[in-house]
Amino acid sequence: MKSIFKEEVLYIKELPKTDFLKRSKHKPTHRVILVLLIWAPLDILLGFSSWELIAWAFPIIEEADTDIMENGLMEAIITAVIMAPLLEEPIFRLILKFSRGRWNVSIFLLSLTMFFFSKYLAIAFLIAWATIGIKLNDRYFYSRFLFGFLKYKKHLFWIIVLLFGFVHLSNFDLDMISYYHYPLAVLPQLIAGVIFGIVRIRFGFWYAVLIHATNNALAVFAIDYLGL
Repeated sequence: MKSIFKEEVLYIKELPKTDFLKRSKHKPTHRVILVLLIWAPLDILLGFSSWELIAWAFPIIEEADTDIMENGLMEAIITAVIMAPLLEEPIFRLILKFSRGRWNVSIFLLSLTMFFFSKYLAIAFLIAWATIGIKLNDRYFYSRFLFGFLKYKKHLFWIIVLLFGFVHLSNFDLDMISYYHYPLAVLPQLIAGVIFGIVRIRFGFWYAVLIHATNNALAVFAIDYLGL
């Protein structure tokens, strides 16, 4: 087990110089341990420390943050710890390993989510999802689409990170903060988007759900019991 931890720490150190994310070959139980004892603490350390720094430097951002505990602990657990990972991970991370089925689930759910922002944008997403989904049944189009996906997968990764981060602007009263505060307000989610994406590709989809739920559970705990 000690060698597995050392290997994972070395992998993290080498990430800035890596051109691709290597799939883990460890057993499922070892993957769970690595996610919970290395990747989740890394996400918590970077995410929580960045938020505390932002809240200290820009108190208005903390004031604009909506209270997750407003409707009680049980609702916070249901929405943040259960529903959010099970909804957001299929939308943002499932498609990082491409297939027709993953495309249909991810883009359809993303299209429905767009209704919270603009019905016209949502309809445009639904049309694109249906059109491309139908054409993916053609072998030639599928191979070309897959080639493009693999060619631009790094760009897709970072686009998803940005989408995941800025969707969480819904957690704030935007009338209280200026547009230039937006990147700072969602910096912890941008960091989480990077780590969740790495975990999804390296370990698998359900491990991304696991780290997402763990992160949110600790956030709820910190707010409810520690008053952070």
